[in-house]
Amino acid sequence: MGEHASRLPASVAICIATFQRPDGLRTLLRSLDALVFEAGPTPEVSVFVADNDPAESARPVCDDARTWLRHPLVYVAEPTPGVANARNASLAPALERVEWVAFVDDDETVAPHWLDALLATQRATDADAVTGPVLPRFEAPPPTW
Repeated sequence: MGEHASRLPASVAICIATFQRPDGLRTLLRSLDALVFEAGPTPEVSVFVADNDPAESARPVCDDARTWLRHPLVYVAEPTPGVANARNASLAPALERVEWVAFVDDDETVAPHWLDALLATQRATDADAVTGPVLPRFEAPPPTW
């Protein structure tokens, strides 16, 4: 990536595999709606949700989110069990449209500068992949084991 290209806005797919966590998915989508970009150009962000529940429990959440989420959202049903199948199902339509892919799980939320920091690190290092820490926040204290 040349110096000029590093200043262009990126196109990013945020891929989410979900399984029977409609409340967690809704909370995650709300955190994605609050993303801010200050370290570089504002990217074009799209959200791809792969529902691994044959009953499609995430569909109503996604349909509702399309009314308030500022990023386009694509819903994909993936009835074949397994997180790898769900991740691949979210990735397939994303790769047709974007330069970069970010994965996040339905039991997580992101900080407002999460994607901005990842993209800034990529621009600064010209890396093919970047990662960041996942800090646990439990609803209830976990067992000591």
